[in-house]
Amino acid sequence: MNISVAIGTFGDEVWKQTASRAIGSAENQTVSAHDIVHVHADHLHEARNLAADQCRGDWIIFLDADDELDSKYIESMSEKVSSLDSDLWLVQPATLGVVDGREDPNPVVIPPKKSIMEGNWMVIGTMVARSVFSSVGGFGYFEMYEDWDLWIRCIRFGCQPTVCDNAIYRVHVANNSRNNQSRDLQISTYNQIRKQYI
Repeated sequence: MNISVAIGTFGDEVWKQTASRAIGSAENQTVSAHDIVHVHADHLHEARNLAADQCRGDWIIFLDADDELDSKYIESMSEKVSSLDSDLWLVQPATLGVVDGREDPNPVVIPPKKSIMEGNWMVIGTMVARSVFSSVGGFGYFEMYEDWDLWIRCIRFGCQPTVCDNAIYRVHVANNSRNNQSRDLQISTYNQIRKQYI
């Protein structure tokens, strides 16, 4: 199976440069990506969707511009997908936090909640089949949490989450993260997403 990496940046042109770390990690793989696509647009969901449209692999890994893939990420995901019986899977990696250049001691797999409607446990680097991504309509526009909304629609479409703990997604934690906004906005966006499906 071929695996693509899609990287989206948005807003001011200066943010295009932030993708260099992500692109470098996607290029520095023990098994090469089928393609690596970086798109810059006015909005993040738009950039990710345009990048996905240009990907030609059977599976897509979305990578945030300020994060990294461990060098064996695609190799590990390739081995995992070869054991799957269909494309109706969401392949969750382990995550490793990086704060000011200091790494957490060990990668962890975020445990699932009882229901995807209670909240998201799958990071943006969760791998999805390109056919599934297209079928569910890609990313929607939200102030944050659009990956959670995507995974909800994938699961409603018939996908099952599974874990690939050898694939390590390196999350660079920053105080000015897009998801680190006011509590009121976090709650209102959470409720906006849930309201669509409940």
